[in-house]
Amino acid sequence: MKLLSFKIILFFPFLLLGSCINKEHKEAFINDSDVIYLKNKYNAEVLNYFQELVFNKEYSTKKKNLQKWDSDIYITVINLQKNGDGKNRQYIEKAICKIDSLNLPIKLFLEEKESKKTNLKIYFGSQKKLSEFLDFDDDKEIRGFAGVSSKHGKIYKVNIGIATDKCISPKERESVVLEEISQSLGALSDSFSYPYSVNYEATNTSIEFLQVDKEILKLLYEKSIPFNLSFEAYNKAFKEELYNVDYRQKIINKINNENIKSKTLHKIAKTCFIDDLFYKHPKNIEMCLNGGTKNDSIFINSVINYYNKELPQVSLSLVEKSNFSPNAGITVSLIKDEKLGEFTSTRIINYKGEISIKRFKSDINISYSSIVDDKKLKYVIIKSIYKALGPVEIDSLKMKWNEDNKNLFAIDDEYIKILNFIYSDEFIDGLELDEYLRIINKVKLK
Repeated sequence: MKLLSFKIILFFPFLLLGSCINKEHKEAFINDSDVIYLKNKYNAEVLNYFQELVFNKEYSTKKKNLQKWDSDIYITVINLQKNGDGKNRQYIEKAICKIDSLNLPIKLFLEEKESKKTNLKIYFGSQKKLSEFLDFDDDKEIRGFAGVSSKHGKIYKVNIGIATDKCISPKERESVVLEEISQSLGALSDSFSYPYSVNYEATNTSIEFLQVDKEILKLLYEKSIPFNLSFEAYNKAFKEELYNVDYRQKIINKINNENIKSKTLHKIAKTCFIDDLFYKHPKNIEMCLNGGTKNDSIFINSVINYYNKELPQVSLSLVEKSNFSPNAGITVSLIKDEKLGEFTSTRIINYKGEISIKRFKSDINISYSSIVDDKKLKYVIIKSIYKALGPVEIDSLKMKWNEDNKNLFAIDDEYIKILNFIYSDEFIDGLELDEYLRIINKVKLK
């Protein structure tokens, strides 16, 4: 069972009073001049990721208003078990050091013991102990959680729980501590967009911020970003940069600008929606090979090189997985089964986030016998990876082999256009089939 971090979020939807208040609508907003400044400072990647982390709720599709601290944070450690790990304080100190390096307008301090200033408590104990002491529902395995209290969008108290029986190794513990402390600053949700981010929704053991993680916290604590900013107000300010705002028109523009043919668009409708819903992998995709030979590994590397050349928006790489690797990417398992004779058997399992809709993992299981034709097996591998990237319902894949090098090939341009379109920023995760059909019906197709 995968281990996920979740947040118990408590907030009070009072109205913020201050310079960034629309008096007519009683709503926080970003001034036009500040919008221009922020657009120049932060790119679309950061602005979209910010929307994911700051306004989403982890166990609900409802949106929440922006929350952040307006005071320094004083942290106290509470051990709910005897002989608590002395390294826990070291992990907190490391997290504080990483956050302080961002030069945010707030500072974090680790206290020796609880005081009147204490406004963030970190509890270490078994999941059972944490659930009893902090009174939360113990119905699923967790590694960490944060209970956040805020008023008018201003965070004033946080309780963090670290389940020591679920993150046993030092790296796991350090990773969860960094995740929970950094998220308690206001970017409270998780996402499948970056497998090595501290905010990754499935299990990983990142102990360093990605650059995009740093930019999220810097943007959150910009003076021009008001407390209690709503999802709608944020979207209005950055509507051109946000992929899921006015996405219908953005998809239509993409189709028209790139002259995407009717045949391609309708093939996408038939092949790229699972249970009438579209979702794809993040753009950085790690692949892993289980079983097979050295020659199989060489061939899969050639497949990866081909897709990287043809798909500029995607970056695939072949890696060796470890216990500390993120629960993400595409795994190809080559399984010998002599009963199959000249035939092969393929099974592809795609994993989707429930709240953060993303295809975060695909498992490809290819069974074959030792007498199967080499070119046939290679075709199955190419096709399976293609399907795992998105078009799961594709029946056949038109392609040509290089006569001089049996590891080189070229897929028909029509099929590459499908991947390039669905991995564009405009083609958003969570798009429903009925909506997609309505969109393409509005376009004058050729």
